[in-house]
Amino acid sequence: MTVERSSFFRPVPSLKSAEEAGGKAWSLARMVAQGIAVPPGMVLTCRSFDCFVHDHQLDALELTPALDPADRAKFSQRAAQIREQVMS
Repeated sequence: MTVERSSFFRPVPSLKSAEEAGGKAWSLARMVAQGIAVPPGMVLTCRSFDCFVHDHQLDALELTPALDPADRAKFSQRAAQIREQVMS
């Protein structure tokens, strides 16, 4: 996936929507826009996460619709598999 790496980081005040960097970052951006004192900072964009998943062939690790989060044993097992793949 060819992506401009500069799109991986964004100053908090420059965010235009939650889709860019997630809900927490968007909340901070809205606070800044309302004049609330927020320490300056940068956020990783959702695009950076998508590229990481693609570049490391982690697309296949998405939860399958058949996985029931209420089945704690299977859910925990799948979470451990995903964690192992991401950390390797």
